Amino acid sequence: MAVMLKRIIIFGLLLITLLPLVYILLNSFRPQSAFFQSAEALFSGKFTLENYSYLVTQTSALQNLGNSLFITIVSTAAAVLFGSMASFSLSRLSYRFLILISLLIVLVRFYPKISIVIPYYILIRNLHLLDTTWSVILAHAGLSLPLVVLMMSMFYAELPKEVEESCQIDGSPIGYTYFRIIVPITKSGMAAAAILSAQLSWNEFLLASSVTSINSVTLPIVIAGFITDKGTNLGAMAAMSMVIALPVIIFIFAAQRFLVQGLTMGSVKG
Repeated sequence: MAVMLKRIIIFGLLLITLLPLVYILLNSFRPQSAFFQSAEALFSGKFTLENYSYLVTQTSALQNLGNSLFITIVSTAAAVLFGSMASFSLSRLSYRFLILISLLIVLVRFYPKISIVIPYYILIRNLHLLDTTWSVILAHAGLSLPLVVLMMSMFYAELPKEVEESCQIDGSPIGYTYFRIIVPITKSGMAAAAILSAQLSWNEFLLASSVTSINSVTLPIVIAGFITDKGTNLGAMAAMSMVIALPVIIFIFAAQRFLVQGLTMGSVKG
């Protein structure tokens, strides 16, 4: 009885979670005129590919998809690389103000992003990086760095210092020890941090929209562009929503093993 009740609860929660996604999927195949009809028109069987055709032929969706992929991959790699090294250094230092430094790094993750839009725009303008993918990469890497530092600090805190000490006795430099010994041990944590950082970058809108206009526009910005003074293209918005959601769904399913391992290994002591 308890097992059956547990399955019913899980199924109900899953249904609630997936219902909005299924609704958007169905809407992406509806003709634009159907959005102004009754709700029963959703199940009338009138499905079309015109919304996806519109994205390919009337917008630069393919270029925007490439921009989002490039920005997400590079910013995630940079955040994980530098964030994990910073976290490892902080976990092995013993300065008096080390806790304060760590707290300041984490606090960066919680301030409202709207407060830095104008300063960041001015900085990127002075660097002549407006409307480039690198302007968005710098923003997203900066947003993900505190998250990586926070997650990896739990792994390095549990990692015995004897691992590095034994390598030092053998004469290994710190760089060799970190990349050949420490990284393989904590790769699950890095994978979990990379997954969450990639999701943050993939969905980020505010900073990306402030420094891009044409060449480096990402997918979330494209969705906002379907709302104009002439009306809202609901079909194209639904289709673009599925274009954004599908890579994330595939990525999460492919990497869920690393995400679960990464989130659990750093939470308990072995």
